[in-house]
Amino acid sequence: MWNKEERILSDDAQEMKGNSEQVREMKLTNAVQRGIEQGKRRQKKRLFSYGGGAFITAIVVLFIMSSIVQPNNGENTLTGQTVTHSVTSKSWSDSDLFVEAPGLTKALGNVLSNDLIQPIYQSIEKNGVRFEVLGAVTDGRKMYVLYSLENKTDQVVDQVGKSFRYGNYEVSDTGASTDMALPGDSLIQPNATKNFIYMTNLSASIYSNHEAIYEINVYTENQSQTSLEVAFKLDSNMFESQIQSFDINKTMEMDGQKIHIDKIVYTPLHTYVDLEYDSMNTKDISQLINPVLIGKSGDKSEKLFYPKVLTPSNSGLFSNKNQRTLVFYSSKLNHYDSIALKLQGISALEEDQKKIVIDLSKNEIVQAPDNDLQMIKSSEEADVGDMLFQREIENAVSLRSSSMWLDSQFQDAEGVSHDQDTSGSMGGSGLTTSSKDDTGEEHYSYNFGAEAVDYPQPLTIKIINYWNPILENQTLQLYSSSK
Repeated sequence: MWNKEERILSDDAQEMKGNSEQVREMKLTNAVQRGIEQGKRRQKKRLFSYGGGAFITAIVVLFIMSSIVQPNNGENTLTGQTVTHSVTSKSWSDSDLFVEAPGLTKALGNVLSNDLIQPIYQSIEKNGVRFEVLGAVTDGRKMYVLYSLENKTDQVVDQVGKSFRYGNYEVSDTGASTDMALPGDSLIQPNATKNFIYMTNLSASIYSNHEAIYEINVYTENQSQTSLEVAFKLDSNMFESQIQSFDINKTMEMDGQKIHIDKIVYTPLHTYVDLEYDSMNTKDISQLINPVLIGKSGDKSEKLFYPKVLTPSNSGLFSNKNQRTLVFYSSKLNHYDSIALKLQGISALEEDQKKIVIDLSKNEIVQAPDNDLQMIKSSEEADVGDMLFQREIENAVSLRSSSMWLDSQFQDAEGVSHDQDTSGSMGGSGLTTSSKDDTGEEHYSYNFGAEAVDYPQPLTIKIINYWNPILENQTLQLYSSSK
């Protein structure tokens, strides 16, 4: 029997799809959404065209000179509402507000427990909503911003969009996430306050300016929009003395596919391994299987497991489609006599294998990467064309298998593209694993649409990810102090 340990869209698939967990947003009309974007453009133009630098400088001066909150009131030219800014020089004292966050990472947990958060305590209040950035922390690659929203209105308030500017760069929202500090929904009731954690990825090559601007948009039940911005200083080199960086420039080869290891960076937040798949590889590598980073210092040895993987699609950091960064937990070693990377294999497909070809009129699979894949109707009640792909996977738990991911478009026999019908599919997608048997059962719903049976057959779907393990244990020494 299955020990039903649902792993819907496993960590690996989430990384590839670039799906970040966002705070739940209110349902808005198209007109409201357009209003958000227009408001953001007006606010940014006004800030950066008419003295954004001076505004930030003024904030910093207040931060240095003030030991208590000092209001700076003025009238919002867009709404006519009074805007109140406040700055304080208090020390960080709010770790307890965030230590029970459902999405708390080990990295942020360590920073909170060791009081390494840079205190900000800068706020703005407008239209009855107070937005305060309490503190932030960054190692130049990851950034966490801790903030609160206080609702002083008589209506329910929710967030409906955010942006972050660091120096002269707009930080990509790809891979960014916002988590609640406590379990529950994101709606803020009248006369209530909720705390949030914003996390995003930074590019070490461009963020050298310490000036940051965090903007959010909030909406009330009557769809009244308020745009709130807080400007503050955040030193991207705040851990500079604690960061150790190693240029590697070595290559690992598996199944004839080359993986170039470029750099390793140890910080108090995370350990980063920058790598790149060779552009001449004959196979598309979708996953490194069980990477382990092994560090040795004297008689001490440390192994870092189960990294997150940053890709072009889930981070917005890379222009080269072959670039990746493995993000491990932080290391406990102070120095390194040697560093090695161990892999159990790769998951990869030849380019001509990256498709599923079916004949819907015959209800059969014509071509797939393996013989394990089956296709059935998603349910007895499902319309014609609403299909379910399924297969069993061995060693699914021990190898941390990833889920299938197919393109949302398919082509008929004449090369005409059609969109997948996403309305009313009776099936679902996911990977159910059994730790006891080390097996997995994968199912992926795909609705071609009822009219697809009349398209020229066969139909072809492009594969974006498909678990195809190639096992080859290998360890590559990346660094040695004796050489």
